[in-house]
Amino acid sequence: MKRSTKIVLGIVGIAIVLVTAALIIIGSDKGNVDPAREHSIVYFESHDDANTYLFYDSTKLDGYIGGSIDSYLTCDGSVTIMRAGTGLYRADSEGIIKVYPVGVDRAVLSLDNRYILFSTATKAFIFDHDTGDQSEIEGLNAKSILSLVISPNGKAFAVSVLDNDGRSMTYLSMGGKTSLLREDSCIAAISDDGTRGYYVEADGRELTGKLYYMGREDSLIAEKAEANFEISRDLNEITFDIDSKTHYSINGSKAQKLMDASVITYAGRSSCSMGGEYCTVNLKNVESIFESIYYTAYTSQDANSNLIRTYDLYYVSSDRSVTKLVGGTTRFVIGDDGKTIACLVDGEVYKVSAYNPKNPVKIITNCYTFTCSTDLDNFYAVDNYAGLYYVKPGSDPVKVLDNAYFVVMSGDASCLCINDYDDEAGTLNWVLGTETGKIDTDVYSVDAMNGASVYYANGDTKTGVFDVFISGDGKDFAIAMEKVQLGKN
Repeated sequence: MKRSTKIVLGIVGIAIVLVTAALIIIGSDKGNVDPAREHSIVYFESHDDANTYLFYDSTKLDGYIGGSIDSYLTCDGSVTIMRAGTGLYRADSEGIIKVYPVGVDRAVLSLDNRYILFSTATKAFIFDHDTGDQSEIEGLNAKSILSLVISPNGKAFAVSVLDNDGRSMTYLSMGGKTSLLREDSCIAAISDDGTRGYYVEADGRELTGKLYYMGREDSLIAEKAEANFEISRDLNEITFDIDSKTHYSINGSKAQKLMDASVITYAGRSSCSMGGEYCTVNLKNVESIFESIYYTAYTSQDANSNLIRTYDLYYVSSDRSVTKLVGGTTRFVIGDDGKTIACLVDGEVYKVSAYNPKNPVKIITNCYTFTCSTDLDNFYAVDNYAGLYYVKPGSDPVKVLDNAYFVVMSGDASCLCINDYDDEAGTLNWVLGTETGKIDTDVYSVDAMNGASVYYANGDTKTGVFDVFISGDGKDFAIAMEKVQLGKN
């Protein structure tokens, strides 16, 4: 199985967050939140006028975007760039702006949220949000654009193109000047001064798999690298796959195997997705991508032939030694310390520490699903008989609700649970420890992010139209929009 990191906002609508028919929000259960998210920019499409309206955390932004969002990208959740109808937009807590009106194929956002590097079919542009300036990168000689990257401080920009002679060429733009950086190459990363980085050798549109570290002299890192990379902020560390096994390089050293699995790191609280159709990169805003939990995912079938997403988790130390924490978990939460996990395996929930992985702490048995606070001290578990239980490690579980259907964390220690689910709707409850309170009935689904919780109610799955309610604290909800268009059955 190939690793699957995040992909730049692209021509086919691939994005950091894919909009699904049943869930038009940027996050999921807070207990399993993406480490790149610090805020929540939520968007909803109106059934009545087909425009898209945005909320920053739980506050509605002025204006709207015409039509549907087909791709979405963020580094830390506080700023997003989106494409709708091939026009490019940027949104933050201050509002929404249109960056470019039409024809945008792909775009990337700098780690500090200031710069956008984007392209049309044959041209590339730099947008500076602080000044409002937009400039075209001149002299690209492009038949098509292959890859876009921004340096960590947003001062250097690199673009790989397929030129009119069918060759892949990489250009560097710094201080308003453009120069040819490398021939027959597809860029993966560029340093702040434009002198270091990574690129893959290319024969036209085809990547050869030869990965190079670009410095005073270029050095060949790997012969058969799969072009899906994770890189530390200073570009000193990089991981990638060779034959679906994760390898690493430090400061341009020859590739060394990390483990016999294709894994992705949870290091960092924000990251910049770069690259393009053939080369995808996750530039992590951390000094090191090691001393972190890594995971791999695969799909299997249960006894009833239902598809199940299953994960293996590992802890990788600063010296690249690997400790397997769990195999075959269908649900996991990573603790605040980055070295402890909670996981569900064969109907039992465990707490596992990288310091003592062979002695997991059992939290609860007979479990169907669970959620928990990120300090791993407050657990809410739905058992196989649809009972919702609250449990603290070392204490006996306490039943708080019957007929529980779905549960997500909504605060540091509180959760939201739908129960009495019937005819595609149920009752939404707020739960804190053993205390419960009813929020609403006829609720179709609920989700929680860092800055907002939302639920959909008063609707019909046949039409996919629902009212949406939003809350900043996960308890006091208010109507956000009526008649939001989700999917149709």
